[in-house]
Amino acid sequence: MIVQVRKKKAFLISQFLGVLLILSIIFIQEGFSYYFSFQTLALILLLGISIYYLQSIKIKRYFFIVFPTFIFFIVISANLSSEVISRGSSNIFLTSMGILFYAAIMMILPQLKLRKEPAVLYMIKSVSSKTIWLIFGSLVVSETGLFAAFNREAFFEKNYRLITNYTNAEAIATHERLNFLLGESPRVCLFYGEPSFLAIVIFACVGSYLVASKTQYLLRDLGTYKKLESILNVQKIILIISIFCLLYIKSLSSILYAFVIIYYCFFKGILANIKLWKSILFLSFIVVIFIMFSYEYLFHRLTLEEDLSLIQRFGFLYDVSFSDLMFGIKNVSKIPVVGIQNGLFYIVAISGFGGILFLISFFSPALKLASKIQLSGFITLLMLAIIMQNGGVFSPNKLVLFMLVLLPLACTRAIASNNHNVADMGRY
Repeated sequence: MIVQVRKKKAFLISQFLGVLLILSIIFIQEGFSYYFSFQTLALILLLGISIYYLQSIKIKRYFFIVFPTFIFFIVISANLSSEVISRGSSNIFLTSMGILFYAAIMMILPQLKLRKEPAVLYMIKSVSSKTIWLIFGSLVVSETGLFAAFNREAFFEKNYRLITNYTNAEAIATHERLNFLLGESPRVCLFYGEPSFLAIVIFACVGSYLVASKTQYLLRDLGTYKKLESILNVQKIILIISIFCLLYIKSLSSILYAFVIIYYCFFKGILANIKLWKSILFLSFIVVIFIMFSYEYLFHRLTLEEDLSLIQRFGFLYDVSFSDLMFGIKNVSKIPVVGIQNGLFYIVAISGFGGILFLISFFSPALKLASKIQLSGFITLLMLAIIMQNGGVFSPNKLVLFMLVLLPLACTRAIASNNHNVADMGRY
């Protein structure tokens, strides 16, 4: 009796924490301040899950070479060119320590060995799938305009309150007047401030869901897959609504993410083993959705003579020399006024060769784990997308997205010990 009560309490607590994590991801850009916010709550919850289920940390030898090298380059940049690390920082020491803290977690995450993998996979899969459903539901409600406080205009007006905002109420009011004169409406962003961040959250949740699902399948989690066909049908629905949301958002990055999901999850997975007429029906549906919501925007972006977003993310590379890539950027004049809007290049800019080693040591173990579930290419693109998304790469919100993917990936370590054959994963 006592055991049953304890199990019930544990179940209720896990459900409560799951709901809390879902809400934290939905409102990850909201908060009273940068650290007193939902992004911090989500990070604390995921770190708590990691610590609770932690069995061991298999730190590789190269960590003791790579991380000190990364620290060395960060210290040099902090002393010689602190504005490269952060233009607006009032305390460069604390900023540098924060970078090293997040970098250490990022390097350790792929090295984790967890216990009770089925419980971890169930929780992460549940959180990611329900987050996708909530985003889809929010998108439907906001686009119908049923509630005045829950539509595009209302979300756009609240952007200045976001903890990582780069605007203010006056700028938003000016932009609204311009939209009115041009007959345009604000872009879809929901609670995230910009379409591309909404897109990367969906993309990360899809990646988390896929990794958890495939790992569950290989571990044959407690009979979960006795009804495999129904599981596959649910998975198809979640992937389809994710693709719909990404195409509807009308962001260049969201369209690219949708194409990645279609290729890796359908052409190399589910669609590879279903009947031809079903494949044609699905592809026809995707083409119709693409033409209705994304074709005009994509054509516009691809035919622009000057794409501001691309210039912000890649333009400064024209001024970067080989020595900058090796030793980090020391000439502040090479940094755009708005800062480096590409996390991948930011890492190299502040730490040079140390940053390159950091990226290699971060990606390599994660991709090795992903190869066990035949998702190496997908995980590579997903991790690059998270890093290259606007905003600081060493930040709570980015770390939350990484953990959503890397925690279920850590569970794939159990696959080798159980000697499961991956040859039958073609349809999954």
